[in-house]
Amino acid sequence: MPCGERAALAVADVLRDHVAALRLSAEQAKAATHILACRTGRLGGHFAVCDRCGHKHFAYHSCRDRHCPRCGSLDQALWAEAQRQHLLPISYFQLGFTLPA
Repeated sequence: MPCGERAALAVADVLRDHVAALRLSAEQAKAATHILACRTGRLGGHFAVCDRCGHKHFAYHSCRDRHCPRCGSLDQALWAEAQRQHLLPISYFQLGFTLPA
């Protein structure tokens, strides 16, 4: 990273600092554990080798949790794009109103 640039803050960085102070359900704690372990040595890794030049690069394994911003964002983007096919080619407006009992 060039001098003067800051690394982007990730959800895992915030969780690492504050997870102990949070009251999490079992499901939330499981997701937090996955997010904290994602792409770290806790999940292991593998060497990827370039077919053309033979350059080796170590890559950590992902948690593959759908709540993880690193792992779930691609699936979310693909889902959102698929939903666009179901929309009519018009402008949408949402209205809310209350009816008497």
